[in-house]
Amino acid sequence: MYTRTLTPALFICIAVGLTACSKKQITPTPPIKKESDAIVTTLAGNGTYGSSNGTGAAATFAYPDAICTDALGNIYVGDGGDYLIRKVTPGGTVTTVPNGEVVKGQGGLVAGIGGLTVDPSGTFYYTFELGSALFKLSPGGTSTLVAGAGLGDVDGPGDIARFSNLIGLTCDAQGNVYGCDFENFKVRKITPSGDVSTVLGTGAYVAPGIDTTGFLSLQSIALGKDGNFYVTDPDMYRVTKLLPSGRTVFMAGMSYPAGIAVDASGNVYVSDMLDHVINRISQDGTVTLIAGTKGKRGYKDGIGKEAQFALPQSLALDPTGKILYVADAGNSVIRKIVLPQ
Repeated sequence: MYTRTLTPALFICIAVGLTACSKKQITPTPPIKKESDAIVTTLAGNGTYGSSNGTGAAATFAYPDAICTDALGNIYVGDGGDYLIRKVTPGGTVTTVPNGEVVKGQGGLVAGIGGLTVDPSGTFYYTFELGSALFKLSPGGTSTLVAGAGLGDVDGPGDIARFSNLIGLTCDAQGNVYGCDFENFKVRKITPSGDVSTVLGTGAYVAPGIDTTGFLSLQSIALGKDGNFYVTDPDMYRVTKLLPSGRTVFMAGMSYPAGIAVDASGNVYVSDMLDHVINRISQDGTVTLIAGTKGKRGYKDGIGKEAQFALPQSLALDPTGKILYVADAGNSVIRKIVLPQ
């Protein structure tokens, strides 16, 4: 998982959208609990905009807006500000992956890295904001176009398939990639060979608060051990569970749910980007604020709500499910949260 970059234009769109939707029915939000003993620290970066490799505070990031982890616990960051794929070890050492700068030449005039995930073989898959293609980068540094041949909404082989802003990637144990087709209001599946199909969504726009089975702005997706998908839909202010049957289940409402991750027990972690906090949703729908000061943008390590974030975006869990990593885009750092057990 990835999340959308909040460009100035998007800030305007959000403001307009909130005004336009103020008279519409909004999905009710369950009460948010505030008990937390999550410990928040900075794993890498120092708040300075840049692209320097190094360990801990010696490293810099531009705008980390996509993040994922591998089976060894390494963290990979799509640095949208510099169009780089960076590797961060659990100890905080930052390097650029082999040929990770290839992203610069493929991005063109786009807003950032739209999605990043890594399959069991160590192959990266990535997309660009406002883009229409899925690329892969082998462990050796070879970049290949997997699927997408222009803007549109077409299932089929890679050289025929069409997307419209494919973002928010995740993958399964078989190496299939799933992404949020933002402008088509769909979840799409891409096989390792590049065949594209639609998992859920009709391609039709759904107005906020009207149809809880539809989507308005799919942004991030996570696959649970239970086989369910979990997605954020920020312009609908909600987090939704997608069952294998195709049924959708409302889980919780938030101000602007962005990044998402799910642990083996089914706990769902969501970054509320405009409230600058990280929430946990249990399977019964209980929402607990585990880190961040609600509504306050800042940069501060600490325990629970004493910590501060600035536009937290993508989330990723380590293999144990006990550590959550946050792409703290507004602060240009990667944050580490030791979760309450």
